[in-house]
Amino acid sequence: MHWKQLPYVAVAFVLALLGAVAVAARQSDEGSAAAPAAADARLKVAHLAPFGADEDGTSVSIRIDGSDVLTEVVFADVSGYLPLPAGVYEVTVVPTGASTPAITQSVTLEAGKDYTAAAVGDGANQSLELLALEDDNAPLADNAKLRIVHAAPFAADLNDTRVDVRFQDGTPVAGLSDIPFKAIGPIS
Repeated sequence: MHWKQLPYVAVAFVLALLGAVAVAARQSDEGSAAAPAAADARLKVAHLAPFGADEDGTSVSIRIDGSDVLTEVVFADVSGYLPLPAGVYEVTVVPTGASTPAITQSVTLEAGKDYTAAAVGDGANQSLELLALEDDNAPLADNAKLRIVHAAPFAADLNDTRVDVRFQDGTPVAGLSDIPFKAIGPIS
């Protein structure tokens, strides 16, 4: 890995963490405060794929079933929830100015549920793909929920992407050691 990629790697991991915190904290952006209608699902899109040399080089359009729903999305952008009827959707990520998609993947959405589709990978060390996550936005009475997603594609060998999650003082977080790229860990 080139040293200039380190900020992207760190940001990918931190953004995955912050995106999970924002969902757990029930952020108040438009469309995310209320649960989806019984017949609908909601889909949030996160761009966590540091494939470009700089932020502008990561610009993409997000298409759902062939229609642009988000344009000029750059690395680190996270959308609000998009309401969609339950069903199977083809999500396509197309780099700005390109005609060939970087990612095309089906996502199944169930009625009454929230999801995040995170574009991960860098196209060099790890393949570009969507990591589909079901979001548990149900509030807890006395605790917060935190979902940690390892979205930093800093090595070609999956074993070389393993990390330990630690508190600020360096103490390891129980159950979150030796975590490989794309692993998801809940903390309640």
